[in-house]
Amino acid sequence: MYNAENTPKVLEYLRDFFYFGTQDRMQRAYEQLCSLNGDTTAETDWAEEQYCFNRLFVGPASPLAPIVASFYLEEDGAYNGQTTKCVRDIYQLIGLELPEDTSIPEDSLPMELDACRYLILISRVTDEAVSVYGYFVRNHLNEWIHLFLEKTDRQEKTPAVEYMLFILKRWVKSAVNELIAQEV
Repeated sequence: MYNAENTPKVLEYLRDFFYFGTQDRMQRAYEQLCSLNGDTTAETDWAEEQYCFNRLFVGPASPLAPIVASFYLEEDGAYNGQTTKCVRDIYQLIGLELPEDTSIPEDSLPMELDACRYLILISRVTDEAVSVYGYFVRNHLNEWIHLFLEKTDRQEKTPAVEYMLFILKRWVKSAVNELIAQEV
């Protein structure tokens, strides 16, 4: 059952799962999210989970479903183009920036989930965050995440990866529907 009050924690665990990609951190994020949702954890081979994660999202071969918005939104799928710049500008608008030594693009899924989590948390004290969150989710994240999820739908997945993608899909759908309902 989706519970909007848990959304920052849901986004935190999704972020951690998609950010680290190591067995121990994937396992921790998966178990925390299952616990939060009251779901039972599946019997899991974490070496297989990490292999699936890398095959789908990272490489070393070309990933089957890259977790970077630029891949889906740029005409040539190039990273660090206009899409990344737009996301970087939004982060600067809300006072977020990545450390200079990171190789993770600003428009990668874990960074965008963290930005959404941050915006939800600060929207409790500033109305500006509400409008930035609405814009970011509806006009950016919603534009590419469905393309990403369609790519993953066509691939074999391990139980934990499948569960995390299911929760991601459910959250995006709920967030967009909530934003649409607020406009009425």
